Amino acid sequence: MNPSFMRPFVTTLVALLLATFPAVAETPITIGFQPTMDVMPAFIAKEQGMFARHGIDATLTGGSGAIQVSGVVAKSLQIGNPTVPQVLQAIDSGLDLVIIGGANLMSAEAAEFAMVVRKGAGLREAKDFAGHRVAVNTVGAFLHVLFVQWLKNHGTDPQLVTFVEVPFPQMSDVLRQGTVDAVISVEPFVGRMVSADVGTSEDGFVRDFPKGMPVAVYAAERGWAEAHRAEVEGFRLAMGEAIASLAQNPKQAQADTLKYLKLPAEVLAHATLPDLAVGIPQAGLAQWIAIMEGQKLVTGKLDASRILWK
Repeated sequence: MNPSFMRPFVTTLVALLLATFPAVAETPITIGFQPTMDVMPAFIAKEQGMFARHGIDATLTGGSGAIQVSGVVAKSLQIGNPTVPQVLQAIDSGLDLVIIGGANLMSAEAAEFAMVVRKGAGLREAKDFAGHRVAVNTVGAFLHVLFVQWLKNHGTDPQLVTFVEVPFPQMSDVLRQGTVDAVISVEPFVGRMVSADVGTSEDGFVRDFPKGMPVAVYAAERGWAEAHRAEVEGFRLAMGEAIASLAQNPKQAQADTLKYLKLPAEVLAHATLPDLAVGIPQAGLAQWIAIMEGQKLVTGKLDASRILWK
């Protein structure tokens, strides 16, 4: 048969098929993220089309942990990326938030978190930090709460330490300037500071805490989640696929990540990967509640089973 005769027929057939089987409608969802490696799966899911395949037209926007909660409440974000302590404090203050998925869990080595101590400061043990200034990304967030607990566990009054808020990307600058004596940070920023000889890394304080505790999570308002069950499930499926893709093709995952985290490629390539997981163990969340109650950061009775989305 003459190919030129067939071409209009094939074009018409394709048009009819597309009209009969339209593309899956995508729901616009703005997803917040903190600029750490914990959110690599979100970058992968966006860049490799996993969100789109599950009916989500995702817009990713960066910001601190505090912004992740306030953005969800203000509805500028549908899904935020706070740490567990920030979610618990928000719920304790009366906000009806639910955790719809995890970002990372505490690993046995906890090598992705560390305190970086200014050269010459001589800080190592908990008692050494009394009278010194320490930078944290957000007061009341994961690393601040854990560091305070570490001080308490080792007999040092946290009130003797001055905490200042500094975003992760600026921690190297304040450490170099001597504005603070130590920073509590995450990869890839820890590796970058150490390689630049700004300070020395000490990660022992994180190992005081059990493996499997959730760290950063994805949270939404309960009402929104209930009204968008299909989208929540699609989000979780896409994130699971992204974690699998990261393991299978790390170079592509790094390329996707570099579009969002403005870091040298070699720093990202050598950074320690976090223990990524979509599911969150209820027991791990209960451990956080106990720590928060012990530090009087929450006053009400929080129910881990109600906080986790079902």
